[in-house]
Amino acid sequence: MPSNQVHENSLRDSAVGRYSSLKSRLFWRIAAGVFVSILLIEALLLAYSWFTERERLLQRVDDSLVTVTSVLDFSNPVVQLDRLLEKNQITAYQYQSADGQTFTGGADISQSDVSAEKSSSYDSQNGSYLRYYARGSVGNKIDQLRLSVDVLWIDKYMKDYVWRILAMIMLISVFVTGACLFFLKPLLVNPLLRLNQLLVQGEKSGIETASAEKIDLQRADEIGSVFRSFDSLRDDLLTAEQSNILMSERFKQFADLGADCFWEVNNKMVFTYVAGDTRSLISMDADEIVGCSLKDLGNTLDEGVLDINGIFRALKEKGVWEGQVNETSSDNSRITVRIAGIPLRNQSNQLAGFRGTIVDISKESDLATKLKFQASHDSLTGLSNRREFDIQLQRCFEKYEQQSEEFSLLILDLDQFKQVNDTAGHLAGDRLLKSVAKSLTMSVDPDDLVARLGGDEFAMILRDSSGRDIGTIAEDIRSSIEQLQFIWNTESYSVSASIGVAQVEPEFHSVEALLFAADSCCIKAKKQGKNQVLVYSKDDPTLNSHRDEGQWISRITAALDNSHFSLFRQSIVRIDKHKPMEEHFEILLRMQDLEGGYWPPNLFLPVAERNNLMPKIDRWVVSNAIDWLEKQHIPDSLDYCMNINLSAASLSDAGFREFLIDRVKNNIDLNQFLCFEVTESAAMTNYDDTIALLCELRESGCAVALDDFGTGFSSLAYIKDLPLDYIKIDGAFIQKINSSELDQTVVKSVAKIAKVLKIKTVAEFVDSEEALALLGELKIDYAQGFLFSKPEELDNPDLDVQSKAA
Repeated sequence: MPSNQVHENSLRDSAVGRYSSLKSRLFWRIAAGVFVSILLIEALLLAYSWFTERERLLQRVDDSLVTVTSVLDFSNPVVQLDRLLEKNQITAYQYQSADGQTFTGGADISQSDVSAEKSSSYDSQNGSYLRYYARGSVGNKIDQLRLSVDVLWIDKYMKDYVWRILAMIMLISVFVTGACLFFLKPLLVNPLLRLNQLLVQGEKSGIETASAEKIDLQRADEIGSVFRSFDSLRDDLLTAEQSNILMSERFKQFADLGADCFWEVNNKMVFTYVAGDTRSLISMDADEIVGCSLKDLGNTLDEGVLDINGIFRALKEKGVWEGQVNETSSDNSRITVRIAGIPLRNQSNQLAGFRGTIVDISKESDLATKLKFQASHDSLTGLSNRREFDIQLQRCFEKYEQQSEEFSLLILDLDQFKQVNDTAGHLAGDRLLKSVAKSLTMSVDPDDLVARLGGDEFAMILRDSSGRDIGTIAEDIRSSIEQLQFIWNTESYSVSASIGVAQVEPEFHSVEALLFAADSCCIKAKKQGKNQVLVYSKDDPTLNSHRDEGQWISRITAALDNSHFSLFRQSIVRIDKHKPMEEHFEILLRMQDLEGGYWPPNLFLPVAERNNLMPKIDRWVVSNAIDWLEKQHIPDSLDYCMNINLSAASLSDAGFREFLIDRVKNNIDLNQFLCFEVTESAAMTNYDDTIALLCELRESGCAVALDDFGTGFSSLAYIKDLPLDYIKIDGAFIQKINSSELDQTVVKSVAKIAKVLKIKTVAEFVDSEEALALLGELKIDYAQGFLFSKPEELDNPDLDVQSKAA
């Protein structure tokens, strides 16, 4: 920029600054304040000076009169007083001699007594100054003299004096005010004006345009501190404003990009803020909603779809509301939205409005509905699955116990399904199952439940069966299935079903008992020739075995719920006694009876296996056995091992396998003392899953044993693939080993195979020294049986690890 232009800008800025100063109210307020302050001060000084000056003049007159009276010759005072009168040194006198004669001269002087030897007074009415003089004489008589002097000239002098002083005061005030403003203007007025201009500029054009000058920021006084504080506050405001802008843009972009709607209403239920994709929800843009009342907006929604009053009542009472509603979107499709909101309160804790979100959860809702349906329904037939059937059956049974609402249970099994499946294929079998499912659904009331339990087995719960002829209904169902014309690839197949019926009665103390009653009737109907209905009767002796099994199920269930199982142990002894000391035993299970004794496992375990209770039992055994092991203090010198049996049903249960792996991984320090036994039949039943589980157990540090070896037919073919540490030879080969050459040959072969595979062998049911000696000759590593110990309670203090080690 050229220097002359810079100079012109500088002159213009200075002129504007001066003009602004003249226009400033602050400037004139300071000027008036300074001026008035100086006037007040000088007025006080003037008053003081006026009184002081008048007293000085009066004192001068008084001093003159004192001088006059002091030189009078009282032998002939009247002559002297007349001379003074002629010379205007006095204006009047009054003299009273001691003999009572009175002489006056000049103006009249009012009579008054002289009360003191000397006194003086000022007569403001006459403008005269009186002086009294008393002189003592003989005989206590005195001469009295009173003089009067005209002092009007003093008042005139004082008036002139005042005007002169006033003129001087005004000049001084103006001068001092100007001087003060001359110094205050750059120091105070101009900085304050600039600060005011910054504020006005920031208010009009934005805070970013208001920037303090360098000279103001460098000041070392309080004004400089104000400018620096303003500049710092300006920077903070700019930073906060930029952050707010960024946050607002980010929030708006997130709202616009997503399917969410953000809303806010004031205490009058008028929308003050809306963002997001609202058009897909209510056919209105966010900008169109702002300013609308909630009542007007509610009229655009489906009638009854949203209880607005209920929502805001909950917000006021509870402080939060969340729910989901279904409505028609802009394209007439049904959508599901989740609405959530919270109340807004001002600084006085008064309700100021509400704020919340609306989220389109149609996909999630549909997916949840599908998942819920899939979790509770059979994928092939669309009927309820076994899980949903168990839940509904339990609810019906509880309702019967609480409200005596009767219901009936039907178990149905197709008679020719295997024939169709084997001859026509699985597709034909699936088609047949769908046809049967449709027929069953049409044969019962809508409130009744039809479920597929698995394979070709179906179940029906007929709710509120009082007054209904259940036998006739079951017969109609059987007849409808018999009348099905199932044709596949031009081949016609006959279809029939065996149906077992059980109506809930007080004698059924559990769901399991009722289920087994119906199942036993179905089995009996199938055995008696199929294609028939059999209703349960407690007087039928052929059903007692099933009824007993139902009682066992109730006992097992109660034992699981109340932990009425107990753990026992039986020692496993190394045959070669020259090996280091060790403690090796197998965990056995017993169930407590009502008399305080124990039921042996052969009474309740088969029932548990048939009714899918083994995973629960094995879970209880594993948990309690490992919990007991955690409390033991095992010496490092002791070779310690605890065997735990796992059933085939548990190995096939994904939930149990997950539980077992989690448990051993959470007790990694104890895994070296654990050995899990699986039976030969269990390993072969679910081979792939069993291999994976056993490998993972061994990787965690646990040992694995194959129990009851020799009872199957495929052991030798698969044994080389199983991850084993022990093979337990079934007791059938041990009990007569001394007299049976065949048993000896089998045991010897197993020992040789195990040695090649580096697997240790255990002989079960060893009950004699002769058998033990022969097993040693056959190179068997361990023996287990009554020869060494009978099963004893695990918590027996005599079997403490420390005592054994000792």
